[in-house]
Parts: sequence; structure tokens; C-alpha cells
Amino acid sequence: MLLVEKERLMEFLKNPINLSYWTVHTNLVVIEDVCYEITNHTGEKTEINITYTNHYLDDFLDFTWILEKKIKKQFRFSIRNGDNGKITIEVFIPSPILSQKIIDLQNLLSVEFKILEQLLKDGKYELTESDKKIMKEYHNKYVNDGASVT
Repeated sequence: MLLVEKERLMEFLKNPINLSYWTVHTNLVVIEDVCYEITNHTGEKTEINITYTNHYLDDFLDFTWILEKKIKKQFRFSIRNGDNGKITIEVFIPSPILSQKIIDLQNLLSVEFKILEQLLKDGKYELTESDKKIMKEYHNKYVNDGASVT
């Protein structure tokens, strides 16, 4: 749960370049209004699309990475108002992910949502050494090599 204003959160999340501020996806560029992630040492560019859907009480954001017109990875955030002004975010992860990858991803998302909340509250954030280690290890294991994980 995040203690942030829902409208501010949604506007921030809808812009794919903002992923570079709170996730391990830091190698992003915008070319002709399209956001790309540089996914390996050869400069391969994977397009990032974010689709917004309002469905009754929930808002959905679908994050999709596309390489050569094929979906490389995709996941969905379900965002709704929770108790005491908090926002609840559920992340739907594709089922073929192996158990260790799920554990790594859950640890990473815990850190990333902490960053997101701090960033939207006061524009800054501080990570513990443990959080930095989780992000670095995940990035090196799954993002640097272009592996499809999330």
C-alpha cells in the first residue's frame, strides 16, 4: 500500500520514461515520442508501452515491452483506493516465471514501490544498502542480459 494521491500516482506511472526514476529499468530513451529500453551491450532497443484502462473501482496499467513487433514481457498493475487514504497496487505477473525469479521479483517490487512512494511524497528517496543490493543484483541477473522476467 502506498500513501500517495491516486491521480498523481496514475499520471506518473502512465509515462514510461518515469520507470527510470523508481525501477531497475534505467537505460531508457525517448525517440520520436516512443520510449525504449536499451537492453544489452549491442544497443538493442525494446519499445515500452503503457496502456491505461479504468474499470469501475480499479484502474489498470498494462506495461508491455515489445521487441521486433513481438511482446517480450508484460505485466499489469491493478490500482485502487485502499483504507486511510492509501492506494493498493496489485501486480499481475505472467505465470511461466520460475519460483526463484518470482521471489527475486517480489523482493525487487517491494523496494521499487518504496522508492515510488517516497518520490511522489517529497521528490526524493534514500535507499538502504540492502535495497541497493537487491536492485543491483536483480538488474545484473535479469535486466542487463535482456532476459524476460517481468
